Amino acid sequence: MKISKIHITISVFSLLSLALILFFILPAYNEIKSNSNKILEYKSDLISIREQNEELGRFKAKYETDAFDLEKIKGYFIDGKNPVEFITFIEKSADDSNVTIAIKLDVPSYEMSDANNMLLQVFAKGSFAGIIEFANKLENGPYLAMIEKLSIKKSLSGDDSSESLAASFLIEATLK
Repeated sequence: MKISKIHITISVFSLLSLALILFFILPAYNEIKSNSNKILEYKSDLISIREQNEELGRFKAKYETDAFDLEKIKGYFIDGKNPVEFITFIEKSADDSNVTIAIKLDVPSYEMSDANNMLLQVFAKGSFAGIIEFANKLENGPYLAMIEKLSIKKSLSGDDSSESLAASFLIEATLK
């Protein structure tokens, strides 16, 4: 079989075209594809950064308007090293409710949930209405405090004419 010059030329041209495609065009195409993917990643990162920046701007604006509220919230916590304000609040609430009290700070360990709480035991004496009013003032007052245990019994003062009751409160207060 006779191979003509045209067949040889077509074969050489085909081989050169294939080599050109394999060694130049295909690597360039893969690099373009890779760089396009990187550009898309950079664009998505840029969009994400812009969204975070906008969110940060909104947070800063909200923080400036809510800073007062944060200070107000800090006032709900009790200073564990110096709980005088809280004890004064308890005493004033008792006076307003016509209840006499005694406060015990060194309460033995009572299944404390965590170290950010302080336990106080308050012994109260007064009428049922006064003790209930005092309990409501403690739980609804300006501090994060909760009555853990409450026991009420008739006072053993010996005076049958008065409806005096004795109550014991175990109060858990949240510290700063």
